[in-house]
Amino acid sequence: MRELILSQTQKSSYWLLLAISLLISAHLYFHAPIFPYSPDSASYLERARNLKSAGNLLDIPYGIIPGDVDQIENHLFPVGYPLVLAAISMFGVDPKYSSLAIGNLSSLLLPFMLFWAFRRSVGNDSMVLAIVCLSVLAPGLLVNAPYALTDVFSLLLVVGAVGCLLRLESAAGWFLAGILAGVAYSVRNANLALLAALAVYACYCWKSSRQAERHVVMRRTLAGVCGVSLVALPMLLRNFWVFGAMNPYQMEPSTIGLVENIRTYVEAMVTDVTACKECARFIAWSIPGLLAIFLAFLSALFWLYRFGWQLMGNSQRNAVFFAGVYFALGSSIVILARTRYQWGEPINLRHVFQYTPFLLVTLLCIIQHLSCRVQKLFTAVLLGLCVFRAAYGIDAANFVSKNPHFYSNLQNALSSGQPHLCSAKPDVFLASNWAYLFRIECGVRAREIEGLDMREGGAANPVGPGASLMDIVLTIRSNVQKRPVRVGLFPGRFGVDEGDLPISNSLQHELSQEGWVVVQNAPNSLLLELPQ
Repeated sequence: MRELILSQTQKSSYWLLLAISLLISAHLYFHAPIFPYSPDSASYLERARNLKSAGNLLDIPYGIIPGDVDQIENHLFPVGYPLVLAAISMFGVDPKYSSLAIGNLSSLLLPFMLFWAFRRSVGNDSMVLAIVCLSVLAPGLLVNAPYALTDVFSLLLVVGAVGCLLRLESAAGWFLAGILAGVAYSVRNANLALLAALAVYACYCWKSSRQAERHVVMRRTLAGVCGVSLVALPMLLRNFWVFGAMNPYQMEPSTIGLVENIRTYVEAMVTDVTACKECARFIAWSIPGLLAIFLAFLSALFWLYRFGWQLMGNSQRNAVFFAGVYFALGSSIVILARTRYQWGEPINLRHVFQYTPFLLVTLLCIIQHLSCRVQKLFTAVLLGLCVFRAAYGIDAANFVSKNPHFYSNLQNALSSGQPHLCSAKPDVFLASNWAYLFRIECGVRAREIEGLDMREGGAANPVGPGASLMDIVLTIRSNVQKRPVRVGLFPGRFGVDEGDLPISNSLQHELSQEGWVVVQNAPNSLLLELPQ
């Protein structure tokens, strides 16, 4: 009877969760991009399709070199997500559609998963609902949810693992948490932070438990290790077998220093928490702003050490400890990785929204134990954050490409290049500055041409930034070993701008002298072919 009464009092919470999920579905419908895929998506789809059709996880090399190898092992992205897509494709669903469905479904389930994971630990339904609302309606999730990427799916797995850990305080719960954590790591490299946080949390549980209870902690820890190993160990062994290293992740050295990456991370995180870009810019790029946020974190740590730890119950302490450790480790990995490697973009909302819920758990658990007057102040702040989120979510300009012509250029590239590139035979070497588009839509092995300088003339690096068209085509011809070649260039990406096409008669003549056939030379496309 008591359970029935409790379930009746909880109805409002579940209705609110449903309302949040409906808001997300409305966002996914009204703010859905015309093309919800990225170059990263092309890699995931390529590997999933290969696994289904050929039984391998090979990917297309990035760039036009090497020209004698069509597919190679991918050392940037782990194998978990392609495996999931390939498994779903066994039911006849192309990975192009299943990847989008996974992202959308993860977004809709995330409010319920967050509520389930932290409800017992936080101990206050209103606070948990505030965490859920502020997390899933944050700019980072709203911006990235409509795309067929791993980010939201990864966050769902992480929250599920944490929920098993905090709610199912048993060996079985730790085993399930380990499995989900292993899957999360196999989907996204940055989830190494989750594995590290689990290890730190196990040490904390052992240290904080009584001597007579430590054998229980050891049993749970072993169960968690078994769960992680069940998924992660085969992937790590495969990495060692294929690449000679457990973690083969490698990129070019970064051109951005540590201090700038820290400030960029702070800006992105403050934007995600507050939904106020101007506030984030001031805090991250001004001395008073940095000092203010540093003092705020220092004050929170001091309060926890001096007062908060004694006021919190054991379940809440566990949640705050794990959330704080995971937030710190995840943030550090993002900053250090961007400082070491040259990504295709600076740190932004996509890299930080994974950790926003855990920061909010820590902060709102602290707020619960402050004085009534301070709680009222923070309640006003939370309402203000909700207003900022509403304004951010309503403004469609936040969810469209910064390039106003991006989608028109994309549609032009697909319509102009599809007959030329998508109809080619398998032995034809394909290259385009919109290669990822044709890889996704047509399933062809098109190579990326980047860094073009469409002005006539040579370049110091024939395949790097500033390479001329002649440099590119000569490099292709010298590397493809007598294979037929088709090239498609379209405005809007990698150095081909409006007005660069059509090319001049003199450049057409140079191409003809090198054996190239100009199939089409128009303002919206340049189609070349090298017959053999």
